[in-house]
Amino acid sequence: LFRSGVVEVWATIERFRQAVGEKGLARRRAEQARAWMWNEVGETLLTELRRHPEVKRLVPGLEREVEAGRTTPASAAHLMLKAFHAR
Repeated sequence: LFRSGVVEVWATIERFRQAVGEKGLARRRAEQARAWMWNEVGETLLTELRRHPEVKRLVPGLEREVEAGRTTPASAAHLMLKAFHAR
């Protein structure tokens, strides 16, 4: 890196901060935190779903059924979730 363009980039950042304001930045951070929270929920649930013994048993057959067009993705997902919730 040659430190070229640093001044210009910093000026752009400062213009953005002035245009958005502190409340705008705080709102964006809050929105990002909320999105991150839901992303974590989704990732954790998906991990737990994939580890569930009955779901693991069902997945290969359901994938084949979906790929062959013998069942819909929604139906296969419903069956996996039903098995997951039956713990």
